[in-house]
Formats: sequence, structure tokens, C-alpha cells
Amino acid sequence: MTRGHHNLNAAKRLRRGLHHAAWRKNFFVRIAMFSSGIVFIALGFVLGFVPLLPGFPLGILGVFLLSLSSRRVRLALRRGVRFLPPHHRARLYFLRTRKLRAADRRAEGTGEAS
Repeated sequence: MTRGHHNLNAAKRLRRGLHHAAWRKNFFVRIAMFSSGIVFIALGFVLGFVPLLPGFPLGILGVFLLSLSSRRVRLALRRGVRFLPPHHRARLYFLRTRKLRAADRRAEGTGEAS
């Protein structure tokens, strides 16, 4: 087995979490996640102006819930990465590949067949 094939299988294993779970296909769960994502983004925006409570974590949670519930939002976020400055894109790429490298090291350490 080549190293590239092993990386592909590790990437597939990483994507199986919330992204491909069976509950994501339930219409009511998707609607609940979408609406709660909108509420969290609105709360994050409103609390951004209040000095005591930061609204940034709520906004991030809202975007995360929206991306889990809607394929269009997920694709829009991926397309938006190209508008980031190059050093931010490089940082995101490094963080994404770091998770894959860590999964590869764990798989090699356990002797897991892919």
C-alpha cells in the first residue's frame, strides 16, 4: 500500500464524524440546527457590542451549526477561503493537514489496516 493511499483512507476516517452521521439526514434535526445557528449568529452580533459578554464564540457556534445543516453554507464557506490573505490560507491549510498527519501517526502506531 502506498503512502498516498493511506492518507486518503485517514482523511475518510476523519470526515466520518458529524459530517456523515445518519442524524444529519433527518429533516427536523437539520431545521433545528439551521434555526439555532441563525439565533446564535444573531446573539453573537448583538453581544459583540456589549463589553461584558463576548459574542464571538456564539457567532462561531452559529456558523458551525449552519455549516452542519446546509450544504450551501458549507460550500460558501469553502469558497470564501480564497478571499483570505495568503498567510491565513497557509495557516488553515497547515491546521487541516496537521489533523490528517496526526491521524496517520495514530493509525501507524496501532497497526491499523486501511
